[in-house]
Amino acid sequence: MAKVASRIALRMGLWSCSAVLAGCLLKPEYERSVVITDNTYRDGSVSQDTIADLSWWEVFNDKQLADLITGALQENRDLQAAMARLEQARALVGVARPDQFPRVDAQGGISRTDASNASNFPLPAQDDFSLLAPLSFEVDLWGRYSSATEAQRAEMLASDEAYRAEIGRAHV
Repeated sequence: MAKVASRIALRMGLWSCSAVLAGCLLKPEYERSVVITDNTYRDGSVSQDTIADLSWWEVFNDKQLADLITGALQENRDLQAAMARLEQARALVGVARPDQFPRVDAQGGISRTDASNASNFPLPAQDDFSLLAPLSFEVDLWGRYSSATEAQRAEMLASDEAYRAEIGRAHV
């Protein structure tokens, strides 16, 4: 009777542990809100090009003005800072993502011991070679690494939108 009770207790414990672990694996997936937009503007067509589609300085057809504006945009420190933040965010995504995959390290070494004639038992020269390649992988049980990658990707997208906004602000 005690044996049956211990088996039942063991099974209940295993089921409880697996239920807790399965619950920890479930994290809510981010779902972007649906934005309903009207594809028509004014007369119902989207593809009609108008003067409003041009940058304001292109309306004047002045090469000198266009060169000045282009030079100012290239030397815009706010724009350069926004681009640097975007590049940094892209690099951080590249740093966070590899944690989700197995890691292989490699190590090697060579040593040589020369012959010794100083003792009664002379030792021959000896070469030692070593090569190590440890493999490690941490199971992302709690979603830590995947969440970190998602967070860095969201930061990158936010930096990208900030860069686009800065370009738009500079063109105004």
